[in-house]
Amino acid sequence: MQYKPSTLQRRKGKWYVCVTKPKELTFGTDTQARRSTGTSDKRQAQLRQHELTQVIYDEFDTLLERSDKFYESIRPLLEKEGINTKQWYTNGYITVDTSAFKGRGMGFMGIYASGLHGIDRNPDGKYQLQPTIKISTHVDLCKLLTALGHSIPLKHFQGDKDELQSKELSTDALLGIADRTQDHPVFRRNVIEQMKNFAVDAPEVQTGGQTLGDLLDRYKETRPEKSRKNDRWQLRKWHDHPDFGKKPLKDVTVYDAYDFLNEIGEDSSASSIRVLRAAMSNVFKWANKHRDLDIGHNPWIGLDLKGIGSDAVERLPFTHDQLYALFQMDMPEEDRKAFAILITTGMRIGELHKKPPVREQGSIRYMDLREDDPKTKGSRRLVPLHDNADVVPVSFSKGRLREHIRNLIDDPRVVPHSLRHTFKDLARDAGVPKEVSDFITGHRQGDVAAGYGQGPSLRTRYEAIMSIDHPWL
Repeated sequence: MQYKPSTLQRRKGKWYVCVTKPKELTFGTDTQARRSTGTSDKRQAQLRQHELTQVIYDEFDTLLERSDKFYESIRPLLEKEGINTKQWYTNGYITVDTSAFKGRGMGFMGIYASGLHGIDRNPDGKYQLQPTIKISTHVDLCKLLTALGHSIPLKHFQGDKDELQSKELSTDALLGIADRTQDHPVFRRNVIEQMKNFAVDAPEVQTGGQTLGDLLDRYKETRPEKSRKNDRWQLRKWHDHPDFGKKPLKDVTVYDAYDFLNEIGEDSSASSIRVLRAAMSNVFKWANKHRDLDIGHNPWIGLDLKGIGSDAVERLPFTHDQLYALFQMDMPEEDRKAFAILITTGMRIGELHKKPPVREQGSIRYMDLREDDPKTKGSRRLVPLHDNADVVPVSFSKGRLREHIRNLIDDPRVVPHSLRHTFKDLARDAGVPKEVSDFITGHRQGDVAAGYGQGPSLRTRYEAIMSIDHPWL
């Protein structure tokens, strides 16, 4: 999803990065997300703007993943009734002040007929509305809106069938509402006409499961002290993965294991892959012993690791013709930006995917990889950006980059990591000294030494990068 660009705003002497929230995350007057730059110097604030903007975008992504599409489709109707719609996400339900029903006989009859549990009997035996009603399901939301006299727009039930199933708007459930309204034909007809033709059979209810992140602390407590550091390093690769990290362990299959190791193997050696497989297997062995976790398998046992790892299969660099063809392909602009940075810097795809902060020194824009926790000290470095590829992608998919290459080149030895090899070849052909090239790509000690021995200056690296010709950009 494309978000609004960020702006800098000064508040109480400090500069803040501000981004307008997408409508799905806007409640009332809360329309902007803000992050303080921690400085009153506008120049310094501008240098931090990109990094903080990315933090805000990542937060938007997380919140939108949790958003309820059906609820969002009817939220305007709820807001017209003065209901605090933010409660759905903060509390898991909304509360409705039944004073809204006063003077609305149809509303009272609808509440009574629909079974929303909003009716009490007073001491005289007469029915009366409760002060508030708590709504926590989609079906009750439909009941509420219909009781208030709203017709739920048909478009909200014309979405993807799987989406409707995920919201459990089943035929049985919807007709069940109508069945409780036999004595109220108008209400019954409204429910049936609005929903029946667009409802689906309810899916079998699937119970959730625990992810690696849910169990990590519990697992680490069982590990020897000397093993915990390596466990942390290995397991974070799965834990931090945008797709696999969210998957319940009981749902992980051998195919997931192969897909994951093949992806990591583009940047890791065959021996590193074996260590990673063992670390993941140990988690499952431990989980198998705990009945409450309901994880009765281990997809990491018996894997054939032949050919997995950056040194297990020869990687071929791109030819010039292939690079021209790659950058002429029709693809999302964010993917094109990613390819441009990879070919002009020789970065690892995993390094770029972590969205390192972009800083500026003089006229040189560079990515700062020193703040991460990489496996080797050489990876902690400053990487200048090429003038023709200095816009960092807000988001991109590593899998999608692989697909672009595979659609162009039917050779498994040419992968995104091949761009790193290609950069080394281009640098050599341009006369860039090997020492400088190694510092740029992270094959030396990196920018972690103190006082001396830090290698080529940022200016030297920038000039080396700019000396390499990239006519395909």
